[in-house]
Amino acid sequence: MTTVDRAPEAETLVARAGRGDHAAFGALARRHRPVLHDHLLRLTGSESTTEELVAETFLRAWGSIASGGRPPAAFGLWLTAIATQAARDLAHLAQSRPELVSDDLGPWDDRLEGADADLLARCTEDLVRDALERLPEQQRDVLVKRFYDEQTVAQVARGLGRTKGAVKQLQHRAVRNLSRLLPADAQVG
Repeated sequence: MTTVDRAPEAETLVARAGRGDHAAFGALARRHRPVLHDHLLRLTGSESTTEELVAETFLRAWGSIASGGRPPAAFGLWLTAIATQAARDLAHLAQSRPELVSDDLGPWDDRLEGADADLLARCTEDLVRDALERLPEQQRDVLVKRFYDEQTVAQVARGLGRTKGAVKQLQHRAVRNLSRLLPADAQVG
């Protein structure tokens, strides 16, 4: 089975960010922003809401680090989990305050109930690594390349000789299967 390898540069940036290095956190934020944006745009369907949630995600991540939390090596998954929770929080607020809900917030409930949100809200690095090893090879490869190697969908597609749509479908299946392999009480670190 394939083990999870990450670029040494990313590992160094995560370690530096964990020690409170603003520049390292900024570099990680720039690196992960496009993936977070795409993820949140799929959840919300709103560009303006997505931009707000991306900013909120980075504020929450830095707040966690600043209060002594150590970012996990699977930094991209951690950020995606924070982003998903921020989207859930906003959707919950929208439900409890209907007068603040705009037309583009309606479909959130259905989108947030998916396997991606459940997985990303519960994952921890060790549990994810163990569960990754139990996935079919193609699904594992897509997740490793997307979240550990920090490749774009296009890069993964080129590397695997597949279309971007096929990679997105594999990623969706992999996340769904990974969520089934994780214990129900797994929490983000």
